[in-house]
Amino acid sequence: MLGQSYANGEGVPKDTAQAVLWYRKAAEQGDVYARGSLMTMFYFGELKPVEVSNAGPWWRALVQQAEEERQAYWRTFEAADQGDTDAMIQLGFDYLAGVGIPRNYLFAQAEFRQAAQHQRIEAQCLFDIVSSKDDQPGQTVQQCLDAASQGSAVSQLAVSYMYRDGRFGVHQSLQKMVYWESKAADLGMVEAENSLARDYESGYGATKDQKQADAWYEKAVQQGSFKAMGALSLEAWEAHNPLFAQFKFEDPLGDPELVKRYQELSTEHRGSFIARDLMLNLFAPSAPRRWGLL
Repeated sequence: MLGQSYANGEGVPKDTAQAVLWYRKAAEQGDVYARGSLMTMFYFGELKPVEVSNAGPWWRALVQQAEEERQAYWRTFEAADQGDTDAMIQLGFDYLAGVGIPRNYLFAQAEFRQAAQHQRIEAQCLFDIVSSKDDQPGQTVQQCLDAASQGSAVSQLAVSYMYRDGRFGVHQSLQKMVYWESKAADLGMVEAENSLARDYESGYGATKDQKQADAWYEKAVQQGSFKAMGALSLEAWEAHNPLFAQFKFEDPLGDPELVKRYQELSTEHRGSFIARDLMLNLFAPSAPRRWGLL
């Protein structure tokens, strides 16, 4: 509570350093909300974790995560500099989401453009999205459809987002949204797996089917998705809560300890749901009024 007061300037002058200090004290005692606050600051680039003399194990792990991301960024940078087009595209994603480096849309644009010049059609799709506007779609949709048809998972997911909201001049089509979403999910794209699971869970564009939703959430969990962990643990909680008994929800996990672990991880990493969501970052430059997040 004291960390939050300093973070928001409630009753005391706003002081980020003091907020981090008190959040850290709570985090080391296992408070997942304090951990979530620190992780959110980290994911949004508001906090650069550094080693300190009185660091506890949780903070040291966060410092290590930040260092590993920084090193991974530089390895990707060196590979891209040597002409590796996969690295160029990954570098573009890193700049969009701020992984190992501060966010920089212009640098992301430059990496996608460079990969496109090496005949990577999905890179042309990505470049068009980050450099275009909805009211000036140009060739964006066709470039992305071409890349999606050739098996690019990220392009398939991008196309599904266009159809979800009727973006870049296409007419909204939930059927086409789910079609391309499914293609990307079948190729193992974790963001697509989560999106498809939500659609089956809500019946949005797909026949409502909780078992199908859970199956896709499980696939996403296997790739370390905290969002999917949160969805499954919420289902399990509802299944055992008397307030929801009339709905006869099923527990998809069947393990109270696993439920607790998933709940804690999803709370701790809740900031990543927005800060590092690939599609939100990819489409953000062309839709600042819609999301207003980045």
